[in-house]
Amino acid sequence: MANLIPSKYTDNYHLESYGTQNFEILSTLLYDPCLTGFNLKIEKPYEYEIISPLVGCTKTYQDMVSADETFSDQQIESFVKDITNPIIHRLNPSLEKISREFRRTTNLFELFYNRFLLLDRQYERVNYTLRFFNWNYHIGFYELLEKLINALPTTESVDSLEQKMSLLLTQRDTYKMRVLAAADGTVKVEAHLLSVEKPIYNSTSDYFIKRFLSPWSPKPTSESWDVFINDKPTKVSPFTSFKTTNRKHYTQARDFMNVVSTSFKSKISTNRKSEVLIYNDKKQLMEGSITNVAIKRKTDGVYVTPPLTSGCLYGTMRSYLLSAGLIEEEDINIESLRNGEDIILFNGVMGCVEGTIRRTDF
Repeated sequence: MANLIPSKYTDNYHLESYGTQNFEILSTLLYDPCLTGFNLKIEKPYEYEIISPLVGCTKTYQDMVSADETFSDQQIESFVKDITNPIIHRLNPSLEKISREFRRTTNLFELFYNRFLLLDRQYERVNYTLRFFNWNYHIGFYELLEKLINALPTTESVDSLEQKMSLLLTQRDTYKMRVLAAADGTVKVEAHLLSVEKPIYNSTSDYFIKRFLSPWSPKPTSESWDVFINDKPTKVSPFTSFKTTNRKHYTQARDFMNVVSTSFKSKISTNRKSEVLIYNDKKQLMEGSITNVAIKRKTDGVYVTPPLTSGCLYGTMRSYLLSAGLIEEEDINIESLRNGEDIILFNGVMGCVEGTIRRTDF
């Protein structure tokens, strides 16, 4: 654990109160059928062609199956090493050479695994968090995948998971999935239908870039957000580093955001969405209330994101962007952010969007 978050922050993390408070470990992720392509052969009606744009930066279905059932200390150490030194597999920053993998399979589970965005990182993070809080259970990979698929609604009743996957195969609805893990071992999964305007695309890789990596796309497709700065620092704790339902600090920041954004919009007519940045007592930028963030470094134009030492959330999209070589880690002083400065916001549901800093402390 010390390799993940510095001891100066973790010395008080294992206080008994953290393990007994009434909260659940939370994981939110996206189910999007457009993340896979498939061909139904007339002579082989159950053969599918999986097209993944994430090759080299995510674990395959086979990798996850081999890691199921056990989540050893060695795997934990490997996970920590990966996320603290994340720039392992680099993609061309221009996104012109994103790898594509075509694999034929008769396994519907493999197809659906690829429809849950960054599921490998979600799986590892939730189990790592369970270990951190000393909740003595592990969520198996198959268990998690089955719960996610079972939570997806269908228009017809089904008798088996395989039948359900067959019905879902050609449905194009997108869902925000919420996985809630409790201290007593209860794991619940919710599916919330999203109304998403999807870009026109030529391939799965093209869709992935336009939908989730819009700021790096030659023709950005996402709307820009107004981004405000909270009026006071946020205390670093396990509830900033790990995703849980204990979100009081984020709620307080968003309450402030609602006040200043209302005032801002009364002066400038806009329907843009809003986000608020939080920072620690050292005036280091941490993250947004619902996003990780990155700003463009002035010396070379590379996008940089606060390191985990700031107390920010280990976000799955943040982890992916680091692995892809699209962003780097760097301490960011909150006072260095300028009014009108560009910023990128990202999470594991919406992907990446652009924003503009709106300072109200003038």
